[in-house]
Amino acid sequence: MINLIMKKLSSEFTKRVYDSVIKEKKLWKKNLNYVKAMTSGFHPDKKYYYELSNFIIKFLKEEYNEDYVLSCWWANFYKKGQFAKKHHHKPEMVSAIFVVKSSKYNPITFYDKHENKIKIVEQDGLLLLFSSNLPHSVDICKEKRITLALDFRLKK
Repeated sequence: MINLIMKKLSSEFTKRVYDSVIKEKKLWKKNLNYVKAMTSGFHPDKKYYYELSNFIIKFLKEEYNEDYVLSCWWANFYKKGQFAKKHHHKPEMVSAIFVVKSSKYNPITFYDKHENKIKIVEQDGLLLLFSSNLPHSVDICKEKRITLALDFRLKK
């Protein structure tokens, strides 16, 4: 079971995702259960999700010798004043957040089992992998912020 892993992905991939999100976001809706921002809705059919999930699945296989499959995915576009309430992604096993457009205010927070806050210093292209039961939230954003979220379960 992983806790929190950070990896930096290429600026070319990040820019490609950014350009796509900027074009599509006008069609998105606001307010998932916990995310109070514009969201793509679940399971958008975009090539970059499959590229990213394949990278993550390969990494998890190499590091933990377990086979995972992508179970859910979506994008979030935060404007000033938007946020995400504290939540987790159970019953999935591994979750990922890919920071497409970071905020210099670093609004993402994870919480350990003692409720200690772990603030992440964001940067464009940052991939965060974590156990799906790890609670996290996004502070009220002070500027634009874009993320992709992906969840994985063990392959049966």
